[in-house]
Amino acid sequence: MRVSISIGAVLGALTLTTAQDRPQDVTPDIEKPIFICPLPRCRQCPSTQRRTAPGVGFALEIGHGTASIRHNDGTFQQVAHIPGSAEYIARMQYLATSSGERMHHGERLLPGVDEKDLGTMPAWLWFHVKRYLNKLLLRPADPRFGPLADMANQLRKEVEKHLGKSIKAAAISSPDRVRLTRFELGDIFDYIWVEDLVKDRENPMFSELYSLSAALAGYGQGLCANYTSSYECYREEEFASAPWTLQLDFSNHSLSGAMGGMNTARRSSGYMTFANTTLGFSHQSRELKDADDYWKQVESQVREFSGTVPPESLILTGEHASDPLFIRAVKNALSHLTRTPALRSLDGREITEEEAKHFLFATSMGAAELAKRRQEGMARCMLRPDCRSRLTREDVSSSSSDEL
Repeated sequence: MRVSISIGAVLGALTLTTAQDRPQDVTPDIEKPIFICPLPRCRQCPSTQRRTAPGVGFALEIGHGTASIRHNDGTFQQVAHIPGSAEYIARMQYLATSSGERMHHGERLLPGVDEKDLGTMPAWLWFHVKRYLNKLLLRPADPRFGPLADMANQLRKEVEKHLGKSIKAAAISSPDRVRLTRFELGDIFDYIWVEDLVKDRENPMFSELYSLSAALAGYGQGLCANYTSSYECYREEEFASAPWTLQLDFSNHSLSGAMGGMNTARRSSGYMTFANTTLGFSHQSRELKDADDYWKQVESQVREFSGTVPPESLILTGEHASDPLFIRAVKNALSHLTRTPALRSLDGREITEEEAKHFLFATSMGAAELAKRRQEGMARCMLRPDCRSRLTREDVSSSSSDEL
């Protein structure tokens, strides 16, 4: 088994790949249908304005938020990095370290509410009454998530300031350990008056976006080429390899990560997750003795988390993922899982400023990429016949798809 590490194949990407003896020349018969049921017709026709609008992505991380734009020519702009308020950080850290128990329909379980106890249902109903009242009053629907809504609103304003116009749609990613629900995200989007481009009622597997998937897309991985054709995209994803991918996020207020087999950036989330809010970069002591102990704890945390299944691919994200001491700690932690020569390519190599920015914005760039793909046609429905006549010759020639 040969193992190699490459940094910068995609700007700022840090990827650890394992070249195992996998069949390389297996070409699936993509003409053979793999769908049991045909896709439904789209509810509406695509507009040229929607198809040509830039893709906007927000990333709500444990201690900060970022915003990126994906333009029609495929280029990205890293727009804003906003540190979280004390209330924002406290809420995200709580979500990252709590059990996150859900109700049967996906809603986060409320304190004091038990689905099996009908006596607690009045409290659940009253909570939702207050949610809708707050929306009518243009407040965050759930005050507990108000700081997150405020962060998203700040990111929206920065993007609109950069573009010089208002935005109508965007995508938001959240850490795999936090896993904001579609209800919480819906409240956030309602508060900032922006459409959620990730939500897809026809395909619930693509109703939420988490950091591992977003980071993968931000590095140009796990993306089908024919994304405006649902059939072709799903065929590509069906036969794509699924390397066991490890994502590590190192920021001021946490060290977190997720790991899972990823054959696509839009249908998987971390099977294993962790978040340590005591190992954020801001906790590092200025005293050398304590600092050495700090980095040993970082190394131990990474080794413990990644020790179950050796990762085949490594993605680093976050405010301080480019720190040489962090990279050294990661190398030391993973050295027992793979051959040491595979990690030597990092020795003596300095991460450029541009690459460090990519680490910071990777998740919001991935969200922007998926947002743009949704606007251009990535969906699970077939375009109605009457829509074809409304498309210009330029629109038709840009894609052979019959889908929205």
